[in-house]
Amino acid sequence: MKRRRILAGASALLIGTALLAGCNGGGGSKGTGTYGGVDIAKLEKTDIQLVAHYDVGLDNEKSAIGKTVKWWKENVGGNVSLNVVSADIYPTKIMGMISANNSPDLVAVSSGNWMPRFPVANIIEPVDPYIKKDDLLDYEKMPFEDLSWKGQHYALYTMGSWAQCIWYNKTMFTNNGVKTPREYWEEGNWTWDTFLEVAKELTQDTNNDKATDQWGYANWTPDVFAMANNASMARTNANGTVEIIWDQGPYKNSIQFAQDLMNKHKVTPLDYSYHVNAFKGGTLAMTAGDRSFLKSMCEGMNDEVDNAPLPLGPDQNKDDVRFIGNALFWGLTKGAKNVDGARAFCAKMREFTKELKDEAAKTPGDEEAGLSAEQEEVCDYADSHSRLVYENGFGTWETERWEMWIEATLNNTPVATVLQTFKPIFERNIKDTLEATPQEIEPFTPPPAEGFENKDSILLTRAGLPENGVTAAVTGEGAIGGSSSFKIDYPDTEDWLLAARTDESKVKLPAFHRYVIKFDYKTLSGDTRLNLTIRPKATMLDETVSFGFETIKLKAGESGTYEGHIDVMSPSADNVLLLLGEDTAFSVLIDNLSITEG
Repeated sequence: MKRRRILAGASALLIGTALLAGCNGGGGSKGTGTYGGVDIAKLEKTDIQLVAHYDVGLDNEKSAIGKTVKWWKENVGGNVSLNVVSADIYPTKIMGMISANNSPDLVAVSSGNWMPRFPVANIIEPVDPYIKKDDLLDYEKMPFEDLSWKGQHYALYTMGSWAQCIWYNKTMFTNNGVKTPREYWEEGNWTWDTFLEVAKELTQDTNNDKATDQWGYANWTPDVFAMANNASMARTNANGTVEIIWDQGPYKNSIQFAQDLMNKHKVTPLDYSYHVNAFKGGTLAMTAGDRSFLKSMCEGMNDEVDNAPLPLGPDQNKDDVRFIGNALFWGLTKGAKNVDGARAFCAKMREFTKELKDEAAKTPGDEEAGLSAEQEEVCDYADSHSRLVYENGFGTWETERWEMWIEATLNNTPVATVLQTFKPIFERNIKDTLEATPQEIEPFTPPPAEGFENKDSILLTRAGLPENGVTAAVTGEGAIGGSSSFKIDYPDTEDWLLAARTDESKVKLPAFHRYVIKFDYKTLSGDTRLNLTIRPKATMLDETVSFGFETIKLKAGESGTYEGHIDVMSPSADNVLLLLGEDTAFSVLIDNLSITEG
């Protein structure tokens, strides 16, 4: 199955916010026909608003969405706009739009990050009243069933689903006389056992200095072997309850295998970033990646590269192979103003997708991804055998899941201990997700920028902070601009000390906003770091509660301007911006401080 057009740009996560006009509104409705059960003659000048966490390419007329945008302009006469929102504040921004009665029509959803959070929190609506499985393209049918919650489906249009593959240096295999992963796969014997066998053969000390300088396998994704073993951390039941099943075999076995690769068999380096340069440099035999791997990691590489599916784990059903994969889809946003327009837009996009698939099928390989016909076959096999799970989408578990794998692999902690330690964290995240409700987003009113021209500063104070040897106040000594600046004198210490904070009675920092903090600084003495965080006032002395952390490196005698952001993602009241020092004594001036919304 060809997917090069469907998935173009799907893996790129762009940081920042932008509004992209997909087309200009034009004259009246010129088109006729029914799309998605909607008569487009009734949609005259209907605008479509999209929100995504990456640039979907509205102006790319070679893609399905770009063709649809052009068609919409010519036949409906409306605008199609895209709001690209940073992934780290994505749910928050959409909830804010819904609360403000400004819901977009379609929102891009990742099965791995925002399912089931979006359905549970009523960010997206069920689409069962508008679409049937028979209306879908073949590649959409499996994700459509998996992208469900409590028996209802949420994918109005699936942009693509994909799974990881093994990519290997074919030249290295050939030069060492080692059978390749593709050869094992084609003979039906590509398993963890044969994977380990070839990884051992290709892990070498090539210069005889008694240190490994060529490794069998490395990758940044520690749970790739769970994907290969069809191993889920949790099971979601039809009634919406969730059971943790990671200790029942498949997932536990996957962690153990990854741990053993590093610590017992020593065919994987203790460095999750090793593969980035090593594969291209010819010192790594195998890694993992999706169909974008060749373009993103191998351009300019001298050795020949090939791929194979993930090696099957011992818990796989060899008669019904399923890899853990991911998918992107368009969901219908809660409170969408143009439901009929969204339905028609997705239906027309599906038509263009089929046309592009049929066209792509005429030529072997995938030119956009740089894949040969054989390599595309492997990617298509992996994609078509993938199933979707939601475990990354439970609260903040994605970060903590990573920490769990690090503890098991890099730290070599017994797997049973790791699972026992992290289970309460996972349980809490599941509970928080299932009990989530849409949040009322309190508006943020930026305080006036502070130039510290008088001692009655509204943005920074020492009030309520412990006496810890820090002094901080408005001073005219050496002012950066104007007559005075805010000066912090920090003692020599091995601890982190609170230096200054905002006054919550004067500066309101409500939840679910991105705060941009900007100020000028001049370091009078000391080489150290100044740290910024936002916390509820009641917990400002608690080191475990923080909504982001920004650090400025200070060099004695250096002046500059700092600008950074902190996302307040959880419900809280009386938040304060804190400035903390660390390690060594310093003296710094701060001026022209502003707190705005990003």
